[in-house]
Amino acid sequence: MPWMSEGTTALMHACRLGFVDIAKLLLKLKASVDVKDARGDTALQFAVYREEAELVDLLLTGGADPNHIPEDGFPALVVAAYSDSWQILELLLKHGADIAATNRHGYTALHIAAWNGHVNSVNLLLKQRAPCDTKTADLNTPLSLAAHGRHSEIIEILIPHGCDVNNSDKDQDTPLHYASYNSDVNAVRILVRNGANPNVRNRVNVTPLWNATYCGNKDIIKLLLSKNVDMEVESVGINQHHQSDDVLYIYEQVKTPLWVAANRNFPEVGMLLIAAGYDMSAENWILTDALQGVPEEAFRSLLHYHKTTPSRLVKICRRYLRQYFGNNVTTCSNQLEIPVVLKNYLQLKDLTDEN
Repeated sequence: MPWMSEGTTALMHACRLGFVDIAKLLLKLKASVDVKDARGDTALQFAVYREEAELVDLLLTGGADPNHIPEDGFPALVVAAYSDSWQILELLLKHGADIAATNRHGYTALHIAAWNGHVNSVNLLLKQRAPCDTKTADLNTPLSLAAHGRHSEIIEILIPHGCDVNNSDKDQDTPLHYASYNSDVNAVRILVRNGANPNVRNRVNVTPLWNATYCGNKDIIKLLLSKNVDMEVESVGINQHHQSDDVLYIYEQVKTPLWVAANRNFPEVGMLLIAAGYDMSAENWILTDALQGVPEEAFRSLLHYHKTTPSRLVKICRRYLRQYFGNNVTTCSNQLEIPVVLKNYLQLKDLTDEN
């Protein structure tokens, strides 16, 4: 058969096709469980790929090696994590599978389960004391991959186990970078609440706010503004869904968040940034032909107005005090002997209180 590799035994064939009774008979007749085919696969690999828990149990009970690694570099435990076969994971671990085993790229079963949002598998692996903060070859942790995969429930499960919410990968992207790029408001909220740095920058200066602006997510922007993040940080941006070892930049030259909001035609996002005290002084493109690239005439007019009109004194004061207080803006402003309405104004509650 052309789909069978050289060296396939009858037991492998039975496991590949899910023939439990035939596998039982062959094992009763003392068939060898750890023979390898030309690709280094054993009968156990075939049973795991089929997600046949009964076959896996038969083979392990018959002495199959749970830690065999075929030529593709994927131990059985890692393979089982892809399909959320938590019963098979449990069987493999019961028979001595190495819970820290990785594929050739450094991914453990927990990395794979977290990336794919497999709650049952993640809970089982953590219960069995899987290392929860190890890094792949790209320096991603299970928490990073849960954020990349848009799985806020997994993030909530992992954080109490001591996972680093500020882990940075080879491009210095953090879970918060991934969550903001995915427009995952719940994940952003969980990460920030648990100590994620809202002002973090990757190696090309992308901030969570830059990502949220690029994706047009006002809820995330409001949440980040409530943490007094820097608004004007410019970057070329990184496409964080690009599946390649090479980084795919979004723009050829660095762009400010306000330029991005205009280019992406997100007028509400642009006006939210301006209302929060965005520094218009460096946005000189507004006074050039580049402004004509903004699709909506009303948005173009508003941008031009805010660029050419001096800010009100109260807005200047708010910007200055927020910069001066930094991360302590809430605590410090509450200590000022000023009306509550002004304290709320300093804390941007007029813009962000819904978060």
